[in-house]
Amino acid sequence: MGIKFDTTGLDQLQKRLKDLESKARALDGKHQISMSNLFSSSFLRSHTRFSSLDDLEEKACERGFSLRSHEDWDSLPADQWDAFIAEYTYFANWKDMLAKGAAEWTSRQLGF
Repeated sequence: MGIKFDTTGLDQLQKRLKDLESKARALDGKHQISMSNLFSSSFLRSHTRFSSLDDLEEKACERGFSLRSHEDWDSLPADQWDAFIAEYTYFANWKDMLAKGAAEWTSRQLGF
């Protein structure tokens, strides 16, 4: 006598994992996620003093940071940006904020 399990949820999770894997392969193993997808309003309200990415960008601009382009984000002065992040978020630095954003984004993609 066997026990039957409903594996529908596991099957859906496996499909989502395969979809993420396919996307990563197409980008040489790297995902490119927009800042607005990585840092949703919900994420920002939970982990920062901001209610939206626009709010964060506005405050950053007031503090002398330009965040208008991808290149701007890539060329932020690390020490100064980390200090900004520590002041206005619940993270010690930008790396920690990116890691948490990526973890939450991945969880959403997998349906958690």
